[in-house]
Amino acid sequence: MRRVRRLLGGMVIWGVLASCQPSAMRVQPASLADAEVLPTDPTLVSGTLANGLAYYVRNNGIPRQRAELRLVLKAGSLCEADDQRGLAHMLEHMAFNGTTQFPATSLVDFLQSLGIKFGSDLNAHTSFDQTVYQLQVPTDEPQLMAQALAVLAGWAGGITLTDAEIEKERGVVLEEWRASLGAARRLGDRVLDASLAGSRYPERKPIGTEASLRGFTPEELRRFYRDWYRPELMAVVVVGDVQPDSVVVQIQKQFGELRNPSAAPAFVEPALPIDRSTKVGIFTDPELPQSSVVLSIKRQEREGQTYDSYRRGLLVTLLTLALNERLADLAKASVPPFLGAGAGDTRVNVTTREYSVMAGVREGETLVGLGALAVEVERLRRFGVAEPALARAKANL
Repeated sequence: MRRVRRLLGGMVIWGVLASCQPSAMRVQPASLADAEVLPTDPTLVSGTLANGLAYYVRNNGIPRQRAELRLVLKAGSLCEADDQRGLAHMLEHMAFNGTTQFPATSLVDFLQSLGIKFGSDLNAHTSFDQTVYQLQVPTDEPQLMAQALAVLAGWAGGITLTDAEIEKERGVVLEEWRASLGAARRLGDRVLDASLAGSRYPERKPIGTEASLRGFTPEELRRFYRDWYRPELMAVVVVGDVQPDSVVVQIQKQFGELRNPSAAPAFVEPALPIDRSTKVGIFTDPELPQSSVVLSIKRQEREGQTYDSYRRGLLVTLLTLALNERLADLAKASVPPFLGAGAGDTRVNVTTREYSVMAGVREGETLVGLGALAVEVERLRRFGVAEPALARAKANL
């Protein structure tokens, strides 16, 4: 019996609520004016090059003589073919191993000569539907911005991808894959598989599979680069102590010569099916130190640019602040139903958001914690938020 308790001590109960969607998320526009598009920040300089690459540049003088740059690619692991699993992430790694303008280690040497440090000033990440490269650079000398944009342009269209560098990085990525094989990863994968069942997501986790990472050929990686790193799927973002007009000239110079491939795969916007039936999953792992429960609901909602979408976002934030206040009060009760709890709203992809309420629970009190969460969600659905609680949420926001 003691062994059974140990095995069940780490448990995640996950559920999808089909009908308990708080009314604040279903709010209708208050007036026709809410359907109007929000005005663009007049200090933002934006546009699109002839090859389809978008750019966004904004002056922000604080901190002085610094700028943040992003190269955003609207492609991630969902674009991988069956023989390319994990290669979107692998390619992100390869970007730091040399480009045509900065071959091999000269790229890192150049960036470090500017005082740029990996992690804080220089980083990248790959997700299901995008790959983002970030760079923070000094702007006290005029040529530094041009050089920084040249680095981004090299990642956009000039990663060298030599066989030798690919083989070296293969071992690095495999070690990253091994390092992630803990209880959190195992449970996270199982929850994701259940939550996103029926879609491409469970089969295209960004880290890939051991078999794919060991077995892919350099040509498969180069094929992914040719197919998906194309300007029509890219955006360059520059914000900082800069002169926007001069930055735009540099963007046109550095990125204007990039060309879209003539026979590239069609880009399909990521989509998730919304199943309105209630689902329950129970996932255990002997290495998980504490049990938890999660209630979640997905909804179709694009990132909007209207007054109504902005108002809706404010309402969901206020709802979350009020709900988290309730959950915190319950956790401080003389006989609390859970160790701690919280709610939050996250974007799953460009078309879908997910609202989740979760709690950590004591051993043997899983259903107590789950019931308490369900009661608070249903209380919100029926009665909304009281005026004093709403006032506090507005003040906090």
